Amino acid sequence: MNSLALATTDARYPARLCERLSANSPAQLSTLGNLDLLAQPKTALFCSARCPGSAILRAYDQAAQWRDAGRR
Repeated sequence: MNSLALATTDARYPARLCERLSANSPAQLSTLGNLDLLAQPKTALFCSARCPGSAILRAYDQAAQWRDAGRR
């Protein structure tokens, strides 16, 4: 698998990254793998060893909604 460097001027550079970080977005990204994945919706999960049960239930319900909606 070959690595590839994407500059902000490259059409494959994630536009959302520039939108979110503005001038703080990296001038270049080093990539490895399928670049089509950059265009897919992303989900970030934060985990904690100490988490209230109510937050766990809300996260579980949200994951079930995404699953039922066909989100991957």
